[in-house]
Amino acid sequence: MKKSTFSKIAWSYITLVSVALVIYLFKVQENGYINPVGQKDNILWFIILLAVGLVLLGVMMAATKTDKEGRIDSKTILGGLVIACFFLVWRVGMVIF
Repeated sequence: MKKSTFSKIAWSYITLVSVALVIYLFKVQENGYINPVGQKDNILWFIILLAVGLVLLGVMMAATKTDKEGRIDSKTILGGLVIACFFLVWRVGMVIF
């Protein structure tokens, strides 16, 4: 796949998920508070969708490092997965410690 096509798809996905999350959170809130117990399933779905967006961003970052004819190959995808995993481990470590 070409880098430009992948970039357009990734940014469209991230934008759509972010807008959907903001609209959802705005509609669910009551007096500025969101009941996480009642919205547990929906929040988990948004976390999964945002994790997919994180992997897409990782692949885009790995694609900017490698300049192989403007295409994304399997090594670029694996590099993106590694970047996303390192970021998730770093963020979880920041919350725990």
